Amino acid sequence: MGPLEVRDGDGDRTPTAPKHRDLLAMFVLNARRPLTVGRLRHLLWPREGLGQPAAFEAERALLSCLKAAENDRDAADVLRVLGAVLHRAGRLDEAAERLQTAAGHLATLGDRYRRADTLLDLSSVRLAQRAVPDARTAAETARGIAIRLGDRLLDAYALLALARVNQAEGAAERAGELAGAALTVFEALGDDLGRSQALPLVG
Repeated sequence: MGPLEVRDGDGDRTPTAPKHRDLLAMFVLNARRPLTVGRLRHLLWPREGLGQPAAFEAERALLSCLKAAENDRDAADVLRVLGAVLHRAGRLDEAAERLQTAAGHLATLGDRYRRADTLLDLSSVRLAQRAVPDARTAAETARGIAIRLGDRLLDAYALLALARVNQAEGAAERAGELAGAALTVFEALGDDLGRSQALPLVG
């Protein structure tokens, strides 16, 4: 692939910041298919998490994208990724606020898939905050949406989130059952990331 360029008539609208270009490239490469925040986070930032300098750079880039957002859907997508970045940087209150706002936008827009994915990220942040009841509410709402959509993979990730909630509540047996149900779906669909996350909770 050659360099990424964005043109508006004769004008060059290509983002100049490297992370802006990376973010745009991920959206272009995944056009017409869902790009979850988890997958985007995995593609753009290393597994070991973000140090503060990288987090501030990413936050600056995403806030710039947020200012340039032309509609609520674009703003919600940027808020989702920003929430994920803040979560990885350990800024949990800010992450929860951004994800809650994004979920609200997506509910208003009727974008159920993205709303459910955002709620799963919010559940993870709430667990990190030790706000277990809020984590459960977010995960259960996401699961309800997944069931209504008939999306097996999204439902499996919701089951995994509920397994983590049960583990945090001290219900290890129930956590293992939920993770086992999710693992069955991940294996059937060939989702290695989900499989690797479910296995430690099973048994």
